[in-house]
Amino acid sequence: MEFKFRAVELDDADLFYEWENDMSVWSVGQTHRPFSHFALEQYVLQAQNDTFYAAGQMRLMVDLIDQGETKTIGCVDLYDFSPKDFRAAMGILFSSEHRGRGYAKPVVEMLWEYVTKVYSLHCLYSFVPSDNLSSKKMLISSGFEPTSVLKDWLCENGKFKDVEVYQKINRTKEEKILPGGKGLNVSIVLKNLEIESTAISFIAGFTGEELENRLKQYGIKTDFIKVKEGLTRINVKISSKEETALNGNGPEITEEDVQELLEKIEKIKKDDIVILAGNVPKCINNNIYEIICVNLEKNGVTFIVDAT
Repeated sequence: MEFKFRAVELDDADLFYEWENDMSVWSVGQTHRPFSHFALEQYVLQAQNDTFYAAGQMRLMVDLIDQGETKTIGCVDLYDFSPKDFRAAMGILFSSEHRGRGYAKPVVEMLWEYVTKVYSLHCLYSFVPSDNLSSKKMLISSGFEPTSVLKDWLCENGKFKDVEVYQKINRTKEEKILPGGKGLNVSIVLKNLEIESTAISFIAGFTGEELENRLKQYGIKTDFIKVKEGLTRINVKISSKEETALNGNGPEITEEDVQELLEKIEKIKKDDIVILAGNVPKCINNNIYEIICVNLEKNGVTFIVDAT
């Protein structure tokens, strides 16, 4: 059994005629009078031409696929869409024979996946009458949180009742902080292979200190040059169906810092192997690898360069 969203078709007007004229659901919406079949057909035709951005609302039909048979069981409405604020409200309606079967939770979760991936929504919210315990339980189990109460918001049979607002915010599922950089990755791999190495690089600020501490936790020796200005950069990787990378600039490396690096290089012994890895920072002369390699070759040191 699986669920699928699809666009509204003209044939759906028959379903809309049944759903929209069901007086039992009028209390949670803005419907106060029956709809004609003609009016609903005109709505479908208009909906086919409107974009979500232009109309600020969109209806998706919900199909249930079970044992090779496809049946339309309800619809999802997205409305009050704000592209500037990356938010939208949602409402769900199932036909009477498909209510209370546990379909709402997987449909809501599928909707969340859709709106965050396709429209990059930050917030999805829903208005729920305070006495609708099943809907509130379903939303909470789907990651929504009650954030506010609208007092006396609905009037049903002459009695007012509250409506609760439930929101789901697009947050990360987990975060990991890992030491990295091409040269440091080499040291980490060597450590995993039980081969000792010394990581030499530039670090700066509290991020540099944290980097050094994390490498020590890995049991990796370091011989870093501590730069006075700036911070060791933090590169952010956002992992989803596609990966997004946000790379920082890094510290301002001076000629004195470079000279200190060259002095460390000069002390490397003939039996050592040096791996030069990573892009050259913009604040350093582009020929730095060439200078280092000349010194290493002069001292008979084996070296490998990966500057890609």
